[in-house]
Amino acid sequence: MKRINLLSRRAISPIVATVLLIALVSAASSIAAYIILNINETKLPFLEQHQSVNQTVALSFSLDIINDTDSDGRYDFISFKLSLNIDSPIIYVRDVDIVLKTGQTLDNYCPWMITTSTQNWNEEMGGHVISSGTINATFTIQTTDLSNNNAELIPGQQFYLLISYYFQVETGYRTRTTIGFYETTTIVAP
Repeated sequence: MKRINLLSRRAISPIVATVLLIALVSAASSIAAYIILNINETKLPFLEQHQSVNQTVALSFSLDIINDTDSDGRYDFISFKLSLNIDSPIIYVRDVDIVLKTGQTLDNYCPWMITTSTQNWNEEMGGHVISSGTINATFTIQTTDLSNNNAELIPGQQFYLLISYYFQVETGYRTRTTIGFYETTTIVAP
């Protein structure tokens, strides 16, 4: 076996040199990884004006009318109002579901659609626009098939409305679109 001479008369085996070299590289990479993973986040002064804003939606609901438009003793029409807090971001209401206390939606039988609204439709976001500070934005929803009594509410039936909407939040230099849901308190059909 050949020995390597390192500025002295003593020599090291190539196997020992390889093992020492591997141990040195491994120790150096472990130290570098530890330093990189434990660096604290640094706030750059030029980014401070574009900090992430975690806005929450503060929505309020009031019921106007539950009506039976086809006079069959079951309710097929609901009118309600939504108000949005001044500190909330703009929201885009896209759908309203009627959820029974059993957890079942009436959309399983026949869709309920937003038929009219005082708010404009935004094609890009796919929803009715409610701006911050809006008070009493009126919506009406109705079943699309009046002959399907399973999709209508019976008197005394308990339910709640589940309103789904989009809103945008700025995070740094980017805008993120988020979906949100608003669940009303329990409503009882008259």
